[in-house]
Amino acid sequence: MFLTVHSTLGVVIGGYLPNPFTAFLVGLISHYVFDIIPHGDEVKLGKLSLAGMAWAAIIDQAILLLNFMLLAYFKTADVFTPIVIAAVIGAILPDWLMAIHRLSEEWDNRFARALHRLIDPLQNFHYYLHVNLLPYEIPFSLGLILQIIFLAGMWIVI
Repeated sequence: MFLTVHSTLGVVIGGYLPNPFTAFLVGLISHYVFDIIPHGDEVKLGKLSLAGMAWAAIIDQAILLLNFMLLAYFKTADVFTPIVIAAVIGAILPDWLMAIHRLSEEWDNRFARALHRLIDPLQNFHYYLHVNLLPYEIPFSLGLILQIIFLAGMWIVI
């Protein structure tokens, strides 16, 4: 799923939980649960070059920020409480770690290799959920429609 969907799910989760720690943990788990659902970008984005991944990430981050601005404008600006922010961080953290994992492959220094080894088991788990747990691939266009439907549903809940 795109970060926009994961982060909006974090907003929903944070609105129902009592403290930031629980919100972060449930947000983190929600990321992995949602990534099990075939959503069309599992293979397509994985084949991009590092520069292509960077552009995809920039676009995803821009849409995420736009989504947050629209939520604050149309829903309520005080939707972003510390609990909600913790849930959002948990919900997007696995994709940020995936980016660090991918970038650390390109760096040639001791710190990058250690970081890569540290993140590697989590990234393998993340990849397994994305691609292997339900080895069913849907077209990118259908996945995009599915993610828009999820996003609209979460907007209704918020």
